[in-house]
Amino acid sequence: MLNPRLKIGNVNLFKYARGSTRGSGTPSIPGSTPGNGLVIHRTPLETRRILLEAAMRGLPAKIAATKAYDRLEAAVKTQELTINRNKRADQKIVGRLRKKVGYRVKNVGGVQTWQRLSKEAI
Repeated sequence: MLNPRLKIGNVNLFKYARGSTRGSGTPSIPGSTPGNGLVIHRTPLETRRILLEAAMRGLPAKIAATKAYDRLEAAVKTQELTINRNKRADQKIVGRLRKKVGYRVKNVGGVQTWQRLSKEAI
């Protein structure tokens, strides 16, 4: 019996991730073999988010925004990924992660500074 509160979703991602063996007998996804079940690989965007969040958690409680971006750029460069501090999409990712980790931005003496909120405020 179908629960009317549940939404019917799109399963195309799972069909793609399963791999296809049509015709050639080899899977369409590199690294997967037929019959081993569902294989889902992280996208570069997901990998970048994970690296950025880990790097942000290692930052000090108070740091200048330019220095913070320097550290974030170095963190993603280890996996041969990039982040552009002037690109709006990258700024959005950093802003969302910054809030998730518990930082806010303040102007201290004319310098944009990231300050970590106390644990009670998060």
